[in-house]
Amino acid sequence: MRPIRISEAFAPVPSSPPISPTIKPDRCIQQGSRGSRLTQARPNWRILVVDEDVPARQHLVDLLNSQHDLRCCAILEAKEIQWATAFISAHAPDLLVLKMPGLLQTQLETIQTLHAAFPSLYILACSSNDENAVAEATVQAGASGYIMAKESLDEMLGAIRTVLSGKIYLSYDLSLKVIQRLLHSASGKLG
Repeated sequence: MRPIRISEAFAPVPSSPPISPTIKPDRCIQQGSRGSRLTQARPNWRILVVDEDVPARQHLVDLLNSQHDLRCCAILEAKEIQWATAFISAHAPDLLVLKMPGLLQTQLETIQTLHAAFPSLYILACSSNDENAVAEATVQAGASGYIMAKESLDEMLGAIRTVLSGKIYLSYDLSLKVIQRLLHSASGKLG
């Protein structure tokens, strides 16, 4: 299934089954001789990509759609971010990959707004801003992870899988810095 553009987002898509907010994407009901039971099924994670960079966005969409358990359900350009709330309500993606140019404060406010409206939506923020300066603020605003825009597609895929597993994603280097700062802070309080 190809990703849909925002202009197509609110038109009925006959090939897409309706999404029930009460059924998780990684579970299904299986009928058997002993009745119904809840069983694990292969997840089919739905991912919404918001990005201005058309070539990078297309490479990411192609990568996502080549995976057996991931699919890009739609693409929005960053200038169309005002449509995100309505789109997320209508299509219930599992993950939002959000790459927004511009001021950090605008990015943080967007993440806070989306996280407040959709607390179960995973948000992976992607930016060219220095991760040392913004990653923690991004996670505190409600994102499930932060990745630099310059990272490889393999690293992006790893970040997506980490976030979809319910964990917070930060780069290895930044994770070490955060742990070192926490240890330093804790040792100062003990002494």
